[in-house]
Amino acid sequence: MAGIWHALPAGRATGLLLLSLWLLGCGDSPTGGGGAVALKLNVSLETPSLASRIEVVTLTVRYGAVPVGPDTLNFRNGVIDDTVSVAPGDTVTFVLRALDGDGLVLYEGRDGPRQVQPGATLTLNIVMRPALLMLRAAPLYQEVELAGQELVDISINVYNVDSLFGAAFRIDYDTTVLDFVAATEGSFLRGASGAVPTWALVLKDSANVVAYAVTRLQQSASLVGISTGTTPGHLATFRFSKRRAGTAPIALRAGAQLVDHHGAPVRNHALLVLESATVRVIGN
Repeated sequence: MAGIWHALPAGRATGLLLLSLWLLGCGDSPTGGGGAVALKLNVSLETPSLASRIEVVTLTVRYGAVPVGPDTLNFRNGVIDDTVSVAPGDTVTFVLRALDGDGLVLYEGRDGPRQVQPGATLTLNIVMRPALLMLRAAPLYQEVELAGQELVDISINVYNVDSLFGAAFRIDYDTTVLDFVAATEGSFLRGASGAVPTWALVLKDSANVVAYAVTRLQQSASLVGISTGTTPGHLATFRFSKRRAGTAPIALRAGAQLVDHHGAPVRNHALLVLESATVRVIGN
């Protein structure tokens, strides 16, 4: 198989990286059967900020509850060139992981379970989502017309946290292009029912900086926010009006705090990744 991780040009709203490659394999399935299977694998990275740290890519093929692998793929200078053994099966799941040089999993994605027929050619579409603790502004990129009264919304989401009780962070923005209007609390810390009491604070603490904090009000280990790479937690939405045409980064500042019900940093806080957004206002 061969493929390249491609960064989309700046200005694309998707903010994805793409990988296209061929997996050509044959072998005997652990569940029985045999024959050659050809796979075309299309992979997208949901968020690009960790892409430059990828040094290792692995593939695990699960036949029901039986994993085969992980196989470390030949990945060098952003290019995969490798051949792996893939066999037919009734409940086959493909798990792809991207790691840094220290073995830390940066992204993970999967396809399946699905039936794989002997002699088949399959196209798998796998979205690789961040596997690290992350605060992310979304959408990563958007274009809006200067004309019109619509406002610009930026959501702040948290990924891969298992014990969140409170959060505090600051964003800065280009005041020549945008005006801050308001920030509203997200639903994450209120729980699935929306009944958990919370307290939130918004403070415009300097000309181009907005500080935000939110916490639950019941101190219980059972009342914590849990989010994954697949289902992030929505912490807040920041709303802006447009002043003039231009490109405005909306940056999450270093020093963000995510704490558990003891007030201590959540697990993996030292690895927290911040991913900022960009708004382009077009027109005259």
